[in-house]
Amino acid sequence: DNCGLASTATFTLNTLAFGKGPFVTAISPNVGPIGTTVTITGFNFNSVETVTFNTTSTVNFTIDSNTQITVTVPPNSSTGPVMVSGPTGTAVGPTFTVIRTK
Repeated sequence: DNCGLASTATFTLNTLAFGKGPFVTAISPNVGPIGTTVTITGFNFNSVETVTFNTTSTVNFTIDSNTQITVTVPPNSSTGPVMVSGPTGTAVGPTFTVIRTK
C-alpha cells in the first residue's frame, strides 16, 4: 500500500524534441490525392523553409503560427513521411498516403 508516500519518480525532457529545431506532432488529413490541403501541427515552425512529402519538396506552404503549417500536397508526391526543414534542422512527421485519381 503506497497511500501517503511521495513519488520518487524522476522525469527528463528529450532536449532533441524540445530544442530549437522543428518538431512535427501530427498531420491532418493523413490521406488524400495530390492537391489536398494538409495541416501540420507541432512546434518551432517559424523558421521552416521547405515541406517535403516523401521525396517531393515544396516551398508553397503557409506558416500559420509557430505550431501550425498549412500546405497543399505537391504534384508528383508519393506516399511517405511528411518532413519540415529549416536552418535549425529537419523534423520527420507521420506518413501521408497519396491516393492516385484517374
